Amino acid sequence: TPLFVIELLESLVKRKIIQYSLRKRRWVWDDAKVSGEEIPENVLHLLTTKMTALPPGTLEALKVASCFGSQISHLTVELLCKSPCYEGLKVALDEAIQEGFLERVRSSEQTFDMTSAKFRHDKIREAAYGRIGANERVRYHHDIGMALYSNIPGFDADANVMLFTTVGQLNRGISLILEYPSEMRISIAEMNCKAGMKAIECSNFESAYKYLKAGIMLLPDGSWNNHQTLCVELYSLLSRAAYALGILDDAFEASKMIIE
Repeated sequence: TPLFVIELLESLVKRKIIQYSLRKRRWVWDDAKVSGEEIPENVLHLLTTKMTALPPGTLEALKVASCFGSQISHLTVELLCKSPCYEGLKVALDEAIQEGFLERVRSSEQTFDMTSAKFRHDKIREAAYGRIGANERVRYHHDIGMALYSNIPGFDADANVMLFTTVGQLNRGISLILEYPSEMRISIAEMNCKAGMKAIECSNFESAYKYLKAGIMLLPDGSWNNHQTLCVELYSLLSRAAYALGILDDAFEASKMIIE
């Protein structure tokens, strides 16, 4: 693929196996050295090898960014940097941009300091996420989600923008949150309820269904007695989302829970 060829050539140039001769005004190389190179089987292998040589902080920033998909927003970075665990994230992301793994994305309303970062190619994001061990990924998403949860602003415009991002990360670490005290579980269940409601307002019933199912999963024992309003809201919204998706059994069961 074009990405594979570009990354391979950049790797050879960086290691001075291929060099540009100002005297000859063309690229030059030693055929024997090039032939002796072990060429990676695919672009993922090549990118993974390239990432291994990065400073630990830069590699960690790429792994964190990969947890958000193809792009990490400036607001997400700002909130994460408020947490001691991620305070160097912004600087490390700038280093990743200089290394060519990410590129800046800025809208007309954003300043240079508010620039979001985007992976230059889906394969780069895939390689970065692959650097997180399968058994570590739940913890990664959980820790990122909790950092956002701790620093999310009050219920203003920014909070609404960050709601889906924060809940998305927390839900991917839900197995760890189920071990939390009831108060914290209720708080995150409320966030899922709000996210589900907003998703329904946008007719995004598939996302709403996932948020509401997660919110219900987080309800501790005795919630119908201690948090009845939240329970009714979660189940009634789930019934609507499930019905819209044609998941009639879930819609019926959710309605039944409210009636009972």
